Amino acid sequence: MSQFDIYDEILNISMNKNNKSYYIAKYFIDNLDKIYDMKISQFSKNSFSSLSSIHRFIKQLGLSSFKELKFISKNITDSKKGTSGVKEILNNSIVENIYNENIETAKQTYKLLNSQYKKIFDISNKILNSKRIVIAAFGGTYNIARDFYNKLQRIGIFCNISQDVNNLYFLSKLLTSNDLFFIVSYSGITEEILKVIEYLNINKINKPFIVSITKNVDNPVMLNSNINIVVASNESIFMQSSSSSRSALLFALDSIYLTIINSDKEKYIDILTRTTLHK
Repeated sequence: MSQFDIYDEILNISMNKNNKSYYIAKYFIDNLDKIYDMKISQFSKNSFSSLSSIHRFIKQLGLSSFKELKFISKNITDSKKGTSGVKEILNNSIVENIYNENIETAKQTYKLLNSQYKKIFDISNKILNSKRIVIAAFGGTYNIARDFYNKLQRIGIFCNISQDVNNLYFLSKLLTSNDLFFIVSYSGITEEILKVIEYLNINKINKPFIVSITKNVDNPVMLNSNINIVVASNESIFMQSSSSSRSALLFALDSIYLTIINSDKEKYIDILTRTTLHK
């Protein structure tokens, strides 16, 4: 389930007084913007629920920790503050609102990427010097990551890309500390991504170098990466996988790609020229 599916599940539980987790879910929904700053003991006290009940609730949602529940509360809260909410969707200026959201996201992402240039440079070097590279992305984000993968392949940087959790499991087992695992995930908290993070953390001794691109909100992918680049987080809960989030990710990936090109411009321009398909 995505974080939005989990939120919907909690919302449904909060409306069913016969559900054993009713008070926990109700407190979560009513205090969504405060959960992120709470410890589980405080959450337990405020919701009049035992710690064991909260852990059962977390497990019921398919999560592994209270920290993940906190990430969801933070992401949903921030999503509700996005520039494209119910009001915009219901008015007669949908095209204008999408345009404004994309422009605002581009401006914010430009500022963020400028401040993270060293990270972009370091990731580019890692891509150039890693023995093996695996790119992981899911859902609508996969097509953005696939575009990046195709660009790398064309200039002679060979790598793997997958959106299959089982495939990523055995790939993660084959990687070593000389290899690179690249995660592209706007939310950084989907069910598939959490599984991948779990797999990567099993091999602590020979763990690959992890880089990622996520939105500018604390999330498990960010916290488990050696280098993380953030993009603007304007997407609202009503505009899941909107064009603004996709363009922000593409902006960041293109910045990495062009930094690689600039590292040896003559070499890569020659490759691009030789691989151009003339119609």
